[in-house]
Amino acid sequence: EYNDWAWATGSCKLQIAVDEDGLVATVHKPSTTSGTSEAAASHVHLQLTTYYYSVHWKKNDFGEEIYPSPTNNCGNGVCSSIETYGSMKCLCDISLLETAAFLELPTREEVLSKLYIG
Repeated sequence: EYNDWAWATGSCKLQIAVDEDGLVATVHKPSTTSGTSEAAASHVHLQLTTYYYSVHWKKNDFGEEIYPSPTNNCGNGVCSSIETYGSMKCLCDISLLETAAFLELPTREEVLSKLYIG
């Protein structure tokens, strides 16, 4: 049975799963304590989530997006290779930085040049 609550008292490790096309799913890995089982809401559970979304990855000199995928050994080993729903994906640790990126309303170009994943 999986926990559908959005809040928990313990810590939670944030990760992303990246599929072959560069789509990303947010994954939560809650800490466990003695006598409890690991549980996460299905939309952020590694083996259950089907919520993959697109992100703006950096591009190489040829205009191709650069992201960890099973074909590049999950970013040359930066991420772990996993299998979910019968297909290979990459599981990556992430860090979250919460700071104001702009002091006033930015243009679309400013947002895309300063805020990115990868």
